[in-house]
Amino acid sequence: MNKKLSKRVLMVGFGTMGRIMLKKWLNYVENVDVVDINHDPTEKISKRVQFYSSLEKLNQAISPSFFYDVVYICVPTDKHLQIIEELLIAEYPFKKILIEKPLTNDIHALNKINNLVEKYSQVGIQVFVQEQYYLSSALEALEIICGTNEIIQMEIEMSKDRTLDEEKGRFKDTVLGTFGIEFPHMLAILDKLNLLEQFEITDVEYLEPDSFYSGVTVQGESSGINIILKSHLDAKNIKRNVAITSATGEQWAAWFDPIPNFSRYYSSICDQTEINYFFDDMLDQVVQRTLSGQLPTYFDVSHASKIVDKLFALKCHKGLMEKP
Repeated sequence: MNKKLSKRVLMVGFGTMGRIMLKKWLNYVENVDVVDINHDPTEKISKRVQFYSSLEKLNQAISPSFFYDVVYICVPTDKHLQIIEELLIAEYPFKKILIEKPLTNDIHALNKINNLVEKYSQVGIQVFVQEQYYLSSALEALEIICGTNEIIQMEIEMSKDRTLDEEKGRFKDTVLGTFGIEFPHMLAILDKLNLLEQFEITDVEYLEPDSFYSGVTVQGESSGINIILKSHLDAKNIKRNVAITSATGEQWAAWFDPIPNFSRYYSSICDQTEINYFFDDMLDQVVQRTLSGQLPTYFDVSHASKIVDKLFALKCHKGLMEKP
């Protein structure tokens, strides 16, 4: 058997993101076990996929010699702590956990997760948080541009229409609202560009007053750069890009997959005169690097925790949530 396929993954959760990621995992592992209480047993997926209705049922079925190369958690954000605790305390046979972003939407759960990660790291268990933009080739190119030019303005937008997704049952973060959907990606981009820790929020404007579900525009500053973060979740067209301006007036933009009217899994960098495309299947890179043990430190829980802290700072800025 091909060595790269002689691996097994456990997925906990099988919603929209779970279905997307299952296809990625099956490209690189032999079998995937899935735990999901809501899965329809009549649905045919693959002979290489086995479903269980609970972790308890899974535990009863696996043998003592069983081992998972990765456990991938993609349940709703408010269930992350519960699943992490159950997996770690019950001593399931694995050494690596990958959790969907954001790490949590509960500031008290954040402390518990960090304590669990520290405790179980002493017995060799690694915990990572999935954030594909850290692996974007286009973002790496933009990072070089930022490092060699004096940047004075940056605008990051991640907008799409989530209405249909939510009608089909996709997770809606009732705690963080808009901040729990696309903002973790945007804050990760700031982190990759070394702008997150110094990022100071100056204003937060909601697309609909007193509502944080439809969209938000944030203004702030970091290291002398004026920063705008925008996410509208009722936008008719998907827009995922970063636009920067230098002190000399030069402009660049990174566009991330999916680029309108272009092939899937490509990103681009453009200036006033040319455009360069990158094959940029970021989720595929996440899977490969997780399995090979080559995830960068950006995937550590420490980075994810900083992003969660900033998400709460954004949410609390205008008093729509009490400060923890």
